[in-house]
Amino acid sequence: MALEDLKRYRPAAVALNFYQEKNETAAKSTLEKLVTTLDLGKDGPVAVDAIRKSEKGDQLLANEFALKYQESLMGAKINEMFEFYSSEFREYLEGNVYNEAKKVFEKYGNENYKDILSKVIGAKELLDSKRPNITEEEKQGAKDILQEYGKITMPLQSFENLRMEALSKPMAKEALKKDLTEMFKPKKGESS
Repeated sequence: MALEDLKRYRPAAVALNFYQEKNETAAKSTLEKLVTTLDLGKDGPVAVDAIRKSEKGDQLLANEFALKYQESLMGAKINEMFEFYSSEFREYLEGNVYNEAKKVFEKYGNENYKDILSKVIGAKELLDSKRPNITEEEKQGAKDILQEYGKITMPLQSFENLRMEALSKPMAKEALKKDLTEMFKPKKGESS
């Protein structure tokens, strides 16, 4: 299932975010978490190749597995994603509202997230376009796409962001602790 990989590779995406923020300590701590979750039989060759290719092997490792994370996310079916985020849907929606959300996701259940996201991006681009010959019918069609598929993309993006933040926060705290400890630990020969 693509979503098992999504969960497995999420630390790589978080590590990549830390690298972009120039927080190498947090990135490395997050990569340590990634390595503990990997099935080295399946993922080992990718990890070894990434490390061998560059002096910045850890950053390359984050890039490689963040790409796998994105592939997992984009390849997931909508019905799988509803199930994957079921705890969030249940937390934020009650009773009939939850049931309505479930119906929307069932309607598009066999579509890939990538396909739906492509439709949303295409609709946004059409509406933002400066092309003079866009008809009102085309504009309305794009608005309808955003209205309908936004019911899928908005909660999925929000829930994934919440899960990324939940993983990022403890990693950032751990990294801060390491950095502060290193910064303030007594040097050899000094007493505290």
